[in-house]
Amino acid sequence: MVAKRQKSFAAPPQWSHKIAALRRRLALTQAEFGDRLRYSAMAVSRWERGTHEPVSSGYIGLGNLAGAPDCWFFWHKAGLAVSDLMRSLPAADVGLSPQPLTVVAAGVHKKLIAGVNHDLIALPVLSLEPKPNAANNSVSFEDAVVVSMMAAPREWCSNPGQSRCLQVKGTSMSPLIRDGDIIAIDASQTDMGRLKDKIVVVSHADRGLIIATLRRFRGVYVLEPESREFDSFPLEKGRSWHILGKVLWWLGKAP
Repeated sequence: MVAKRQKSFAAPPQWSHKIAALRRRLALTQAEFGDRLRYSAMAVSRWERGTHEPVSSGYIGLGNLAGAPDCWFFWHKAGLAVSDLMRSLPAADVGLSPQPLTVVAAGVHKKLIAGVNHDLIALPVLSLEPKPNAANNSVSFEDAVVVSMMAAPREWCSNPGQSRCLQVKGTSMSPLIRDGDIIAIDASQTDMGRLKDKIVVVSHADRGLIIATLRRFRGVYVLEPESREFDSFPLEKGRSWHILGKVLWWLGKAP
């Protein structure tokens, strides 16, 4: 009699255990956890079973959700090193041990910053260029490539797991937001009814990416640039456009 061959199962990788432990610590279902990161419950299930590993942007979001000290594990898996944070925020004193990040405020007396929470999150700076073979110029965060990283105070981002950065190209929002500035976007805020008079990023089939203030005139939503050299235009009904998120803040170098 031939003995039956027993099936061997490989142990799930460490990153899958870390993801499952983070979700349990946050007391979230797989669907709720995925919503925080803009992934499906199925994707979370595959992560936890170790059959599919998150991409770099997914690991960055996981790190932002985890906070110190677990954030370092996920950021390291995304390819983010301590040196990246040091370059993006030179005032940060980041230890190699898993401790909360500390900011040294240059030129400020220690008594003025004592007791202040300086917890930081890592934000990916994305490139969202339309794909050459795409049927139109419509883009989304799923098309994005992480080109660099930057650090920001956690209180600047109400939804760290869904916050992204883009570098502005063009002068339509000048002088408020200039060419080359870095903008931070909350991808969870896409409800037009709540974004009236807010600066948003829109992906349009014919115009590509647009940064503008969302207005409403006589029931019609309009994208209004800051510069008077550019025309406003209505968001017509259909699927030729979608809102990528609300602009939270922006940074730029002095001229």
